[in-house]
Amino acid sequence: MRLDGEIKVTVFEIPTLNTNRLRLRAFQASDLDAYASMQGNPEVMRHMVMGRASTRAEVWRTMATFLGGWALRGYGMWACEKRDDGAFVGSVGIFQPLDWPEPEIAYSVDQPFDQYSPVEHDRWRRLGQCWSEHHQSVRCRIRDLSRAGVESAR
Repeated sequence: MRLDGEIKVTVFEIPTLNTNRLRLRAFQASDLDAYASMQGNPEVMRHMVMGRASTRAEVWRTMATFLGGWALRGYGMWACEKRDDGAFVGSVGIFQPLDWPEPEIAYSVDQPFDQYSPVEHDRWRRLGQCWSEHHQSVRCRIRDLSRAGVESAR
């Protein structure tokens, strides 16, 4: 897209996916309070990549990194919320820092939801299987998610 014929703007899409109870969507600035609270909790974070609680500024950079991953790679991490009330649950998606040899399925869930549902955890595992089976095509991965019990909100 060009504005005034001089400035080029790059636009990218992040698909929104729904399970029966959860919505996976792009991170928004309004997620900062809930995500910073979750990532600031040492009990939640002790098993995560850094192994320690994160500051609010670090969480902001994490959210920006997740959004940038979609633009640069065509896949990435989603914010996860409950469909019925919009409560922030955590993050889930395909994670690949620059220095990792390959992507992996990752998720972090806030304490009130850490035993949310074995069914949801199984769906996230199947998300990983879809990724493995269709590594080259985002469209195939998204289509196959419906077979794993996940529907696109588009």
